[in-house]
Amino acid sequence: MFIKFIMFIKFIKSQTRRPLKTLQTLQLYKLQFGFTLIETLVAIAILILAIVGPLTIASNSLNSAYYANDQVTAFYLAQEGIEYLRYLRDANFINQLSSNGATWDTGMTGCTSSSLCGLDSSNVFTGGKILVTCGNNIASCPVQYDSSTGLYHQGSAYGTSPFYRTIQVQQINSNEDKVTVTVYWSVGNLKAPASFQITENLFNWDNLYSGASGGTPMANVTINITTVSNGTVISNPTGINCPSTCSTSVVTNNNIVLTGTPNSSYVFTWGAGQACSGHSSCSFNPNSNITLNAGFYTGSGTLSVSGGRALQVSADGVTKCSGGNSCSTSIVNGSVTSVTTSAGYTTGSGEFITNWSFDHWNGGPCNSNSNNVCNFIMNGNTNMTAVYVAD
Repeated sequence: MFIKFIMFIKFIKSQTRRPLKTLQTLQLYKLQFGFTLIETLVAIAILILAIVGPLTIASNSLNSAYYANDQVTAFYLAQEGIEYLRYLRDANFINQLSSNGATWDTGMTGCTSSSLCGLDSSNVFTGGKILVTCGNNIASCPVQYDSSTGLYHQGSAYGTSPFYRTIQVQQINSNEDKVTVTVYWSVGNLKAPASFQITENLFNWDNLYSGASGGTPMANVTINITTVSNGTVISNPTGINCPSTCSTSVVTNNNIVLTGTPNSSYVFTWGAGQACSGHSSCSFNPNSNITLNAGFYTGSGTLSVSGGRALQVSADGVTKCSGGNSCSTSIVNGSVTSVTTSAGYTTGSGEFITNWSFDHWNGGPCNSNSNNVCNFIMNGNTNMTAVYVAD
C-alpha cells in the first residue's frame, strides 16, 4: 500500500508537465494504479492486528497477575485456618480449657460436609467459639476485608471480599483429626469459580508423645477447698472462687495459685499438714486429686501444756514458751502453732537412774500422736499433756 502511495505521488508530478483536468487526472490514475476492495480490507485487518494483539496480551497479563495474587491470598487464608485449629487444640491443654471438661479436640468437632464451619477470629482472645456453623451453604462463610488494616476477617463487620472459607474436621481416631480448609473466590468479569484446598492431620500430641517417651499423658486432677466462711479463696488460672465455687479440674502438673482473703477482723490460715500452709498465697503443681482446708479465724485462745520437758512453744514463728516443763499462753486463733517437748529425760542418780521416753500427747489437736513435735492451727482454748514412759 505504501508503494502505491509513492507511485501516486510520482504520477501527479508527471502530470504537471502535461496539464489535464483534475477529474481526468484522477480517472487516469485510477485506471493505472487504483486500490481494490480486497487491498483495502487487508490493510484494515493488518491495522486491527497491530492494535488489538498487544492490547490482548496486556489484558491477559493483567488478569494473570490478579489471579496469581488471589491464589497467594487464598493459600494464606487456608493456612490461617489450619493455624487456628492448631491453636484450639493446644489451648485445650495450655490454657486450662480442660477445667471445663474439655478434651484435646473440644471445639473442633461437628464440622462436616453437610455442616460446614467458618472462623470467627474475634473470639480467639475472648474465650468464645472460634468455629462457627455455616450449614451446607458456602455463601454463609464469607471472608471479610478490613481496608484500614489490610487484614482479612471472618465473622466480623468489615467490607466484603471475593473469598469464602470453609472448614471440615474428620475424626480418624481418638488421637487424630483430619482438617480440610477450602478457600473459594471468583475469577474475572465472568465470576468463574476458583478454589484452593489444604489438608492437615492434627494429633493429640500429649497422649502420643507421653506414650512414646514412657511418660504419663496429661490428665485432669480435681482441687477441692473446704471450710470456707468469713472470707474467700480464688485461683489463678480461674476456676475456684470459693465459697461460691470451691472445686475445679485442672491439667496434671500445671501450676495453680490459690489466695485466701479474710473478712475484716478475721485471720486466714491454710490447714496444717497439707500442700498449702500458713497465711499467704499457695502455688503448686498438682499431680493428683487434692483437698485443701482453708480456715478463717477470729479472737484468741489459751494454750496450756503440761508434763513436758524443755518445752518449746511458738505461734507464727514467735516464741511463747522456752525451756520449762509446762506452759500457759494466749495465742491468736488461726496462728500456726508448734509445741515441742524433749524426746526423753533421766531421773535419779547412781543405781537408781530411770530413763524416760516420750510416748504420746494426751488431749489437744495432737491427741495420741507419738511424735514429740506437735504442729496445729490454734482455734480456741487448748489443753494438752506430754506423756512419758520409763524405759
